[in-house]
Amino acid sequence: MIDLATDVRSEISALQWLPLEEIKKQYATYLPDFANCNSIETIRAVVIYRIQEKFYGLNLSDKTERMLDKAVEGDKILHAPADDLRSSRKKLTRNWKGKDYEVFVVDDTTVEFEGKKYKSLTAVAKAITGTHWNGPAFFGVKK
Repeated sequence: MIDLATDVRSEISALQWLPLEEIKKQYATYLPDFANCNSIETIRAVVIYRIQEKFYGLNLSDKTERMLDKAVEGDKILHAPADDLRSSRKKLTRNWKGKDYEVFVVDDTTVEFEGKKYKSLTAVAKAITGTHWNGPAFFGVKK
């Protein structure tokens, strides 16, 4: 009996070695909306998703669809949206007056800094600088 999960992994792994035109040719049915895209990373991501979608039966969220649409249009996605940043523990760093500071965003209401918990990045920025700053701007988080 064939292990379908192994076949899915093998197919996805093989994509890493295929050139863009070959991927477009072999997976044309997965790429009707991406015919004009020339970003191999985007094309691979779409094909990998479609392979997994076919196997697991999942669908992309509207937010992810919009992000992929922007990537296809040539927009650079430099940062995940702010709410994605807060969806799991993320480390942020900032150099202030020659000293590096690390904070951890735990969830929507908790930021850890030097062993203490704060309610926002803004509160941490104030603790570091002694004055009011917009926390996301201080740490370079783009919305």
